[in-house]
Amino acid sequence: MFRLMVMIVMLGILSGCAGIQIASETSRTSSGENIHLFAGIRIERWGKLRFSGILAVASKEERLVFALLDGTGVTLLEGPLPGEGEQPELSGVLRDSDLAYYLAIAFSRIFLQEPPNEPCSRIFLQSLCLDTEGGRRMAKRFKVGPFTRWSVTYSDAGTTEEIVYSEPWAGVRITINEKAM
Repeated sequence: MFRLMVMIVMLGILSGCAGIQIASETSRTSSGENIHLFAGIRIERWGKLRFSGILAVASKEERLVFALLDGTGVTLLEGPLPGEGEQPELSGVLRDSDLAYYLAIAFSRIFLQEPPNEPCSRIFLQSLCLDTEGGRRMAKRFKVGPFTRWSVTYSDAGTTEEIVYSEPWAGVRITINEKAM
C-alpha cells in the first residue's frame, strides 16, 4: 500500500512539474487581429487588494506589448509579452522584481495562450481548454489532473468587457476591466 501511494505521488510530481508545453503561444496579431486595450487592473491576493492601476496592451510589429501604470500615470512595467520559452524583456521601475516576471507570464496566458487543438489539448495529466460561445472566447482553463492551476474568464456585458485571471492555489486574482477607466 505504501509503495502504491509513493508511486502515485511521484507520478503526480513528474506530470505536474515536467514543464510539458501543450499551449501554442502565437500572437493573435499574426491572424490579422489587432488588439488595443486600455483598462483598469486590480490585483488581489487571498481577497485583499494589492494593486490597482492601468493596463495598456497593443499590437506592435507582430507582437503584443503591454504597459502597467499606477493611478498617477507612472509607468511601472512595460515590454513585449513573452512567447513560449522566452524570457520577458521588461523595463520600468518594477523590471527586476518577481512581480514583473509573474505579470508578464499571466498576461501571456490571458492574451496569447491557446490550446493547439480546440476545445482541449491534453498531455498526460495536463490539459488546456478553451470554452467558446458563438465564436467568442468565454474561458480558458489549465488543469493538472483534477486541479485547476490557472483560469481566465472573459465576459462582455454591453459596454463593459472584463477579464479575470485566477490561480486558486495561490489565491491570486487579476481583474482587467475596460469600463473601470
